[in-house]
Amino acid sequence: MSTKVYNAFRCPISKLPAVLARIEKKMLRLLKEDVVYAMSLEDGQENAYERIQSVLTKAEKNSTSARRVDRDFSCGVRIYLKGVHAYMIPWGEHWRSVSVPHEAQDYCYQNSTDEIPGNCTEREWKARGRKWKQLLDGPMLEYSVIDMRGPYNGQSRMKLIELVQEYWKP
Repeated sequence: MSTKVYNAFRCPISKLPAVLARIEKKMLRLLKEDVVYAMSLEDGQENAYERIQSVLTKAEKNSTSARRVDRDFSCGVRIYLKGVHAYMIPWGEHWRSVSVPHEAQDYCYQNSTDEIPGNCTEREWKARGRKWKQLLDGPMLEYSVIDMRGPYNGQSRMKLIELVQEYWKP
């Protein structure tokens, strides 16, 4: 079985709160841009409040649908704790734009590549592969920045509304 962890970070557990705060800030900035753009595409809505409600209703339906037809704003970080380190994999449509926070280090891995990144020796790369295999088979924590899928979608809805409220005109 191949192991592919394209975008992943590692940091000391003591730095985890700071790293998660940076990741959340970046994801929320990207989400704001995406929500504002989605609002601009809404036709037939009188004001920004109606547009955001329409966009979020579509996102909620899409996040639980087997057949995606629109945006899903859900995003967050999967966290694996091992020893003194926290290993993180961002998830959701906005993870691709999340760069490595300065308190963390890149910890990506894929065993289907012939090229080892320049910041890694072959021995370190193989150790990283063993570590990811071990981590992915073990327990995981999930840190949701926005979760339109589950029981907390009301909180996520309010967070997105707060993000774009500057666009509302009385």
